[in-house]
Formats: sequence, structure tokens, C-alpha cells
Amino acid sequence: MLLDDEMSQSEFDAALAVVKADPAMMTALAASQFVNDALQGHLCLDNNFTARIMQYIAASEAERLAQSDDESGPG
Repeated sequence: MLLDDEMSQSEFDAALAVVKADPAMMTALAASQFVNDALQGHLCLDNNFTARIMQYIAASEAERLAQSDDESGPG
């Protein structure tokens, strides 16, 4: 909802305060917006924009899988 401009200003302000208080959430939101922009074909002045998004996604997935392996423990 936040990315699609479907909330009131007060809801937006409250959500933004939550996001600003959580660096991981801010990073995730920024990544989501970059991916959304890239998928919609919005141009960016940085020629490596899409490559960096793909690297971020790959690194995030590797981190998620590593955490999943850590939580499952030895087989």
C-alpha cells in the first residue's frame, strides 16, 4: 500500500515513522521500490541500476537461506 499511494496522509506519516525507526525495513522498502521501478521500465541515470538490484536480491536470498540453514540446525 505504501508504494502505491493508497493510504491517507496520516496513515502514510505513521508508516513512514515505523520505517524510519527500522533500518532493515527501510532497506527492504527501498529495494522493493527499486524493483518496482525497474519492472515498470522507469529510466534511471545510473547504468548499473538493474545489475545492483539483481545483486541485492541475490545477496538477500543467500542471507535468507543461510539463516534458514542456521535455524534448522544439524540434520
